[in-house]
Amino acid sequence: MNRGNQMMMTMILALAVFTATALVTLVVVAGYARLYPPEVIPESDITWEQFHGTPVTPNPSQTTVAMPITPSAQPPQIFDSVPAFTLTERSGDEVNLQTLSGKVWVAAFVFTECRGTCPAMMARMVQLQNELTRVPGYEDVRIVAVSVDPETDTPEVLRKHAEIIKADPDRWLWLTGRKDPIWSLANDGFKLGVTMDPDNPDMPIAHSTRFVLVDQTGRIRGYYEGLEDAGRAKLLADIAYLLQVRQP
Repeated sequence: MNRGNQMMMTMILALAVFTATALVTLVVVAGYARLYPPEVIPESDITWEQFHGTPVTPNPSQTTVAMPITPSAQPPQIFDSVPAFTLTERSGDEVNLQTLSGKVWVAAFVFTECRGTCPAMMARMVQLQNELTRVPGYEDVRIVAVSVDPETDTPEVLRKHAEIIKADPDRWLWLTGRKDPIWSLANDGFKLGVTMDPDNPDMPIAHSTRFVLVDQTGRIRGYYEGLEDAGRAKLLADIAYLLQVRQP
């Protein structure tokens, strides 16, 4: 065999070894990925910039939880009753405790200038709005977002932001009013802390991220971590229970 043929054979052998090694590597990587799949990281929530100007079309992967909504086996715990209040909805209509009588509702305290947890809370509330359609009797459920920065969040401002995230005006109320009664409602009525935090430029008003479930008679029936899938799933199950039995 001459030198040229020897070189050709060497190159062919080297290429074969390289190809075989690459195939083995691909098989190993594929097997590893199957055994240890990477954590699925959802697309980012509604950003502050989107929240303040660009209409948001919710991503179906964010607004649908692939699980059946089955009523809780046990009745939700009974806490205190929500105290009387009178606030203004984004429509300009007055809303009070009597307005919500006979409805199951979910309350959360937020504000539109929040760059901290509020955009994520809003995204989860959009999810909740869509998930509720899978609960029989969902027409009797209301989502109630109360602004803790009412001086900024006028009905007009709230109306704009409700439109941005496509909040259903028939099922999702956005409330504003005077600061002192709202903060008292949060701190004393719902037992959710609200306080100034001037050292935090993204969230100068510190507030809870919990969602609160209220039954048809105005009694608090549960607190849920709204930013967690497990908390939201439990909330949906408890809502289904209250709608199913009608009376706790």
